[in-house]
Amino acid sequence: MKNRGQITIFIIIAILIIAVVVLFFSFRGGIGKEKPISPEIASIQNFVEECIYDTGESALYFIGLHGGYYLPSKFSTSLGIPYYIKGNQSLIPFKENIELEITEYVNEALFLCTGNFTEFEDFQIAQGKIKTQTLILDNEVILNVNYPLTIIKDDEKSRIKKFDEIKIPVRFGIIYNATNFIVNEHLKNTGEICMSCILDLQTKENILIMVQDDENTIIYNIFSDDYLFDNKEGVEPEKYLFRFAVEY
Repeated sequence: MKNRGQITIFIIIAILIIAVVVLFFSFRGGIGKEKPISPEIASIQNFVEECIYDTGESALYFIGLHGGYYLPSKFSTSLGIPYYIKGNQSLIPFKENIELEITEYVNEALFLCTGNFTEFEDFQIAQGKIKTQTLILDNEVILNVNYPLTIIKDDEKSRIKKFDEIKIPVRFGIIYNATNFIVNEHLKNTGEICMSCILDLQTKENILIMVQDDENTIIYNIFSDDYLFDNKEGVEPEKYLFRFAVEY
C-alpha cells in the first residue's frame, strides 16, 4: 500500500509538471501576438504608407535636382547644383550623407501629406515624432519610418508605430556609382573628359548622360529609365534626373 501511495504521488506530480510546461509554452506563444487590425485601422495604415511613398518620391526628385542635397551645399552653382569638383578637389558627398538628406526631407515633409488626418473625421489620431531611416541600394531606395500613431474611436484604442520597407524603384545606387566614376575620371585626367568612357558607362548601366558646358563649369545630367509620379492621376511621369557640377 505504501508503494502504491508513492507511485500515485509521483503520477500526480508528473501530471502537474506536464500541465505547467504546457501552460508555459501556450502563454509564451501568445506573447507578441497583436490584436488583428480592423479594416478601418488598416485604411489609416494604408493611407500613411501611400503618403510615405509619395513623400519619398518627392524627396528623390528634389535631391536629384540638387545633387544629393536637401539644403544647398555652400559650393553650388547659381541654380543650386553642387560642385563635385572645385579647385581640383573632390567634394562628392558620401552615400550615407545623401541617405541622411533624404531622411531629413521625409521627416519634415511627411506631415504635409498626412494633413493632420483630416480625411478621418471619425477618429482621434495623436501623432508622435517621425524618424526615418533611408537605405540606398543599386536598384531601389528603401524607407523605414517610425511614425507613432494612437488612434481612438469610441471606446477602442489602437496603436501603429512602424512603417517598414517602403520601396521606391529608383536606381539611385547605380547613378551614385556613375557619379563617382565620372569624378574620378576628371581627377585622373586633370579635367579632361573621357568621352569613350562616358559612352561605355551609359551602355553598361543603361543610363543617359548629358553634359552642359558653362564657362568653367560642366553640368552633368544623369537620366535613368526610372519614372517618378507615374502612379498619380493627372501628373505626367518624369524620368529620374540626377545632376551635379564640375569646375575645370
